[in-house]
Amino acid sequence: GAQTTSLARSVVVQNSPPTISLNTPLNGASFTAPATINLTPAVADANDSVAKVEYFSNGNLVGTVSASPFAFVMSNVPVGTYAIYARATDTFGAAVNSAIATVQVSTAPNQVPASSLNLTSNSGTAPASVSLSYTASDPDGTITKVELLDAGSIVTTAYQGSGTFQLSGVAAGLHTYTAKATDNAGASTVSSPVSVTVANALPVVSIVTPSSGAKFTAPATIPLSVSTSDANGYVAKVEYFSNGQLIATSTTSPFSYSWAGVPAGTYSLKSRATDNVGATTESAPAAITVNPPIALALTPTSINVSQCALNFSATSTIGVTGGTAPYTFGWQRISTTGAPITVSGAQTGTFKASIYPVGDNPTLTGTSVFRASVTDAAGVTATKDISVKFTLLTNSCGGGGGY
Repeated sequence: GAQTTSLARSVVVQNSPPTISLNTPLNGASFTAPATINLTPAVADANDSVAKVEYFSNGNLVGTVSASPFAFVMSNVPVGTYAIYARATDTFGAAVNSAIATVQVSTAPNQVPASSLNLTSNSGTAPASVSLSYTASDPDGTITKVELLDAGSIVTTAYQGSGTFQLSGVAAGLHTYTAKATDNAGASTVSSPVSVTVANALPVVSIVTPSSGAKFTAPATIPLSVSTSDANGYVAKVEYFSNGQLIATSTTSPFSYSWAGVPAGTYSLKSRATDNVGATTESAPAAITVNPPIALALTPTSINVSQCALNFSATSTIGVTGGTAPYTFGWQRISTTGAPITVSGAQTGTFKASIYPVGDNPTLTGTSVFRASVTDAAGVTATKDISVKFTLLTNSCGGGGGY
């Protein structure tokens, strides 16, 4: 029953520190302000338990959790760069830090606005009235302007989020309208296109001269003139037609034309106006008549003068019928016998026949023949021989002759 007691020994048990790492956030993670950042650790202790986990951001304590699973949430984190780490402490007071996770918190990217456009009315013919309604909205800001575009070019601008574009004087053609909405951050969105077709207004033309029923004498010179207009452009040219055949084209306002040398006949005249985009309109017809020319005729055919005195003057006007005025007259003496009669006034149609003594024994009685000619405006010439007869009365003028 003997007992032995050993010497006492002191035994020191070494505490192992905890381990910790961040599951979230990952190093390099990005967030949008105001950010919510979830902090979740992976912690362990080989011979004890973890008493608490502290979280630091840029060296500042932001939270302490003393119960598993030791998660923590950073809320409303503003824009900036943050170096985040966690510190685990066990029940023996041993503490260790996790690796640092650097995260970035940035401003939220601007969201683009929305835009829509709809056709509400179109009068159809240029110059047209067109109405287009639009709606624009922005999920994270405000609408600053809405531009109406036609094939990419600005037509007008509105500064409300919704409304109506009222357009007037819209030209003929196909118009492709879109609404471009811009928000307070400068982002913009273009709506789906709306196609609007506006018809061209046809030109208007009517014949002013000649009037329907007018009559002319061949060969005629007929003045052609028209009245034209175009509601949404201009008249580029006017063509004239006679019995369906083109006779003239004018490209300069007032588009008049002188139709010369028109022979006898009946004619149906029309004019055709073409506008600046190629649209055409024909006038109502004007029916005219060109009559054959009236043959030129001259009167009188003879002039007889009887008187006592030897010195005399007699006048006579040559009458003209037919032809086309104005007239040009001519005179030519064609006889070589007869009284010494001379003629003046050859270019007026009224001539003066005169006789005077020639020497001591003039031929006191005789007939001279002159050829009168007339040429009208068309170049037609007529002639007539005119006899001028002088008789000196020697037995019935105071009982004697002489001079």
